[in-house]
Amino acid sequence: MLKCLGNRLFIDEFFGYWDDNVLGLMLWNCGYRLIVIPEIIASHVGGLTFRRIGNLTFYLNERNRTALTLITNSRYRHLIPPYVLKNTTISAMRVKFLESKIVVRALVDGIKLGNKLRSKGFFIDIYKAPLIKVPLRHIGLHLTAVRRSIRKYCEGWVVRNLSFLTVE
Repeated sequence: MLKCLGNRLFIDEFFGYWDDNVLGLMLWNCGYRLIVIPEIIASHVGGLTFRRIGNLTFYLNERNRTALTLITNSRYRHLIPPYVLKNTTISAMRVKFLESKIVVRALVDGIKLGNKLRSKGFFIDIYKAPLIKVPLRHIGLHLTAVRRSIRKYCEGWVVRNLSFLTVE
């Protein structure tokens, strides 16, 4: 497994935010099967890594989200920078980050990081990740009770498909 991941579990540059997402996508990209068992054995206290939600937290989250998008083959890659800019601007206003430079810096640095990683050979084929198709009739549920609905749907999908997800 480590050989597939370049002899390290995490990409150092993704420290703080999105590192676990990158790990999962890289494992799927290498052909490994992953499964989530929806049993809480530990919980993550938001902001514990950096003690408070502040500029660093905000910056790393948006920078890493942008960079992740750029090392994938998503057909929506070109939409992410404007989306991140919109979201970070709204987020910055909502949590009273007055330094608009942080928003722009996160986006610019995310693009630079994504390009740097891509030039080092980091690439994730996101279409190798298993997709759970959500029927159109369930979309309304996802818009109203998002967390509970998605969790319930995913749990049901895993139970129905467990035999296909087992690891030998």
